[in-house]
Amino acid sequence: MHVHRRFPPARENIRALPRLPLLPRPSPSPDPLNSNPPRKTLRRLPRRTRHPCLDSHPCIPTRHRKNLRSAILHRPYEGTDPFPLLDLSVSCKAEAYRRLAPLQGAQVPRCLGLFVSPLPSQGNRTVYVLLLEHVSGQDVRYLIPAHTSPSLCPAHRSAIVDAAVNVFYDILMCGVKQCDMAPRNLIIRPRKRGCSAPFCDKEDCPVRFSVDPDNVESVMIDFEGSELWDPDHQFYDEQMREREMRALREDYMEDWWYGKYGI
Repeated sequence: MHVHRRFPPARENIRALPRLPLLPRPSPSPDPLNSNPPRKTLRRLPRRTRHPCLDSHPCIPTRHRKNLRSAILHRPYEGTDPFPLLDLSVSCKAEAYRRLAPLQGAQVPRCLGLFVSPLPSQGNRTVYVLLLEHVSGQDVRYLIPAHTSPSLCPAHRSAIVDAAVNVFYDILMCGVKQCDMAPRNLIIRPRKRGCSAPFCDKEDCPVRFSVDPDNVESVMIDFEGSELWDPDHQFYDEQMREREMRALREDYMEDWWYGKYGI
């Protein structure tokens, strides 16, 4: 969801970040399966090349492979030169995860690296693969389907929205603004093992047995549309955060739960 009405309170105090350096563009290589001149989108890079933006991340041990998910970065070009757009998109997303390192494994997935590799089935077209931790749980889109949202009890509704707003501000304090707060980008971790008693008295509440409203653990994913800002530490102040949360919470209740997302 694009937050634009009441936030942020002092945007004029946030300076624009310096332009990120674009990745070097390798010279195009000929396609052995096609006698036509090579297309601009065909590039050949060494296999399993690691992107320098994330060199600080260690390689993931083999025993953890089942907990990994890969995201192939390939944004639409919209009729413009693809190289600057793709390079900028990759650089911005890599920088976002680098800034979010203190939150990785908790409010955002762990990022294990950004890799570059040719795709043989498409004439060795270069692809960028972001290796991420698999987050257990369900995103709100599946946890609370649109047709069940009217049955959501007030306590659960308020708790989930508060969890989304809190993680939004935690991310912003690291210098990353999440511009797509759609339900698919918010994962609610599963309840801890133990008592199977319901968490609310509303029998038709869709998360009556699955979400503890007193302890909602949320994870924000997919920073494809994020913006890089100067880190904003004013939200360490509890009064400031609560004041801004109140306004942002109203936006979510209107736009997220009752508006364009159908939740």
